[in-house]
Amino acid sequence: MTHYWRDDRFPHMRTVTKVGCSDLARLAAWCTENGLNPGYIHRRDEYPHFDLLGSKQKEILRREGLTSHLERFRIE
Repeated sequence: MTHYWRDDRFPHMRTVTKVGCSDLARLAAWCTENGLNPGYIHRRDEYPHFDLLGSKQKEILRREGLTSHLERFRIE
């Protein structure tokens, strides 16, 4: 899920893509396969997720064929 987002810790970012999976082991493996540190998974009881930001967000959205997200949110 991609959405507009604002966080004072990341003033130059305006969008985030949340990659979620109820299977924590599967999400951790996905992170590793994509060169991401699974230690940054938000371990929510209901639905763990990883926040994609910046160039990695763009790279993965493009690779996954989610160009509509890139266009809709003007991710360049």
